[in-house]
Amino acid sequence: MDLPVTVWVEGLDKSAKARDIEVVLTKKGAGGGFADGAELDKANLTFVWAEKTSVSHDRVTAVNLLKADAWKNMTTPPKQRFSGTPPERDGTGLLPPADYGVRNGVVVKYLVYPDKIWQEPDVRFDVTRDHRAKAWFKNGDGAWPAPALDLPFSTGDEKSNDDADSQTPNPLDQSKAPNNAGELFYQDASGVPAAASHDHFSLRANIKEFVHVRFDGVKPKGGWWSPASPVQDGARCSDKYEYHCRHTLQKDGAGKWARTTGDANETDTNDIGDGHIAIGDNP
Repeated sequence: MDLPVTVWVEGLDKSAKARDIEVVLTKKGAGGGFADGAELDKANLTFVWAEKTSVSHDRVTAVNLLKADAWKNMTTPPKQRFSGTPPERDGTGLLPPADYGVRNGVVVKYLVYPDKIWQEPDVRFDVTRDHRAKAWFKNGDGAWPAPALDLPFSTGDEKSNDDADSQTPNPLDQSKAPNNAGELFYQDASGVPAAASHDHFSLRANIKEFVHVRFDGVKPKGGWWSPASPVQDGARCSDKYEYHCRHTLQKDGAGKWARTTGDANETDTNDIGDGHIAIGDNP
């Protein structure tokens, strides 16, 4: 065998503590000054993982959200988006139309393993998303035109195409790092600005959300709404949480977007929830 050689090791379960996996290189057969079975080298590995432990996508006000046990220890960010006066995101579910527009909100919590791995100097986490989305705009009551946006899922298991905040120095949509309990929080509020640019708007989106990690002291980044150049940065270290979002909006008398089905109850045209939906060719 020619040296050096790269060896990939697949972790089948998360580590209980840092460096708890030992890999030993041994000699096979006698010769070269080493006996058969002689230990030549040794390395200790850590299998890092993050598990989704809580999610809120039904309608809960920001005040009640932060009172709930699952969210009371939310880090800042993203807590500041729920705790302002008024909050920038008023909780989860069908958010009441406000200055931030018409949006459907979700918040997710992950638990990172092994314990205290985030205190290692070079370990950095980020929550990212990969999107499959179509969006349509139209004026008047005629047929819908071709979609203004047709974003496919990325090719490849670890790429993302919907992670604008990770491109900024101080992302506001998620924890900078896990808290002392190992909890990592993430929020999303898909939608459009308050001012209506057309008479009608429709969005159908499927999302795959996951945690990725780097081990060089650099926080991972994701791509941003580009079918041609989704980004893979670091390694995926969680399962993918699959959810969907739908908007069907119309311009109201004040020139702002309003849900066609009102803001009280989710429907099959205005909602956010678990699982993927059929995107279709028309709204």
